[in-house]
Amino acid sequence: MDRLKRAISLLPWAGTTTEDHDSKKTNNSNFGQIQTVATAKSNNNNRNLEDQISHEKLFRLLGKRAQTIKTCFEILKGREENSSILELGTSRSFSNGSINTEHFNPDIEAWDWGAGCFTAVIKLLLPDCSLTSVDPNEKAVKVSKRLLKNIGHEASYVQKNSTDFLNVTNESYDLIYMDHAESGDSDACALLHRNDVAIILSRKLLKPNGLILIDDIQTPFNKGMYSVPLLKECGFNQLSKSSYQALLRKG
Repeated sequence: MDRLKRAISLLPWAGTTTEDHDSKKTNNSNFGQIQTVATAKSNNNNRNLEDQISHEKLFRLLGKRAQTIKTCFEILKGREENSSILELGTSRSFSNGSINTEHFNPDIEAWDWGAGCFTAVIKLLLPDCSLTSVDPNEKAVKVSKRLLKNIGHEASYVQKNSTDFLNVTNESYDLIYMDHAESGDSDACALLHRNDVAIILSRKLLKPNGLILIDDIQTPFNKGMYSVPLLKECGFNQLSKSSYQALLRKG
């Protein structure tokens, strides 16, 4: 705990946010607004589509993220109570390879699997989980809602930046997925992630044996550059090896 306090006290960016370096995850004026929660309503008419999407197909679509997501699924599916999951950075494009927020394609294989599609994937794998997805970008929230509607699921959406949300939430989570902001050509995103991890630890937002999953660590300025060492210093074990994502659990 002394190490954690010391790490937090040394964070010069504590309590601040950083601008994203990619247009697909752009911070905006909504950062300062009061928390608003919108819910994507279930559409029972789309259950037939969900029934056609096997776990095997999902993991194939996930590609380089398949093993870490599968490990999360294997750990969480055996818990007695339904899992509570927090996603920082929602799904934000209708198609792979470009930022498409306008033209929805119902063909699930055409979705933005290059970015992971975590919002839809976790609800298909753990349909009874409680999912909260946080993102300051209004267009991204609309995209994510439409994807969930197409598979007949729902989530709670908070249009707010990650740091502000983490500072006010009173919930605790079985899994926190960190895919917010973009690496760009500097370490600004990695600094934001470490700041947010420090808040998560100091406010005890992770349940006992909870998981933290950090995306995009195999990039020149990876998102876990500073947060993964901090988590390890505070007693977390890294469950993933040579993976595109870092999956950690308190030892």
